[in-house]
Amino acid sequence: MLVNAYPEWLDLIGNDVKVPGTISMFVNAPSGQSTLELYSDNEEITVCFGQLHSHFGWCDVPVEESFQQAKLMIDDILNERILIGTRYSNGRFEQSETLSPEDVLGYFDTDKDVRVFGWNTQFSKDRY
Repeated sequence: MLVNAYPEWLDLIGNDVKVPGTISMFVNAPSGQSTLELYSDNEEITVCFGQLHSHFGWCDVPVEESFQQAKLMIDDILNERILIGTRYSNGRFEQSETLSPEDVLGYFDTDKDVRVFGWNTQFSKDRY
């Protein structure tokens, strides 16, 4: 299903050597800030971008529905409807979360060490 949805990524399919039987795909973001990582293990799809990852299909959800949910997240990342916000404390990773473009200003408007990036864009606190 992933290959049908994203045929331009066909050459990026591989096997995850850490988990035999798992199919993986790594797509570098044009922003240069991260890689979109996709894993398929049996009927579960894992979508990773930055320090955020989401699992689809691991709790009695039909395969087609799980794929549609994963594809929606992938498409939202590719079209920057989902951005990744990451918080650090004393230079160490603390948490990451999804943001909408409308959330960026408020996310930067904190005293925390935060970073925001999308598929095509790295956002700067100086711009907000």
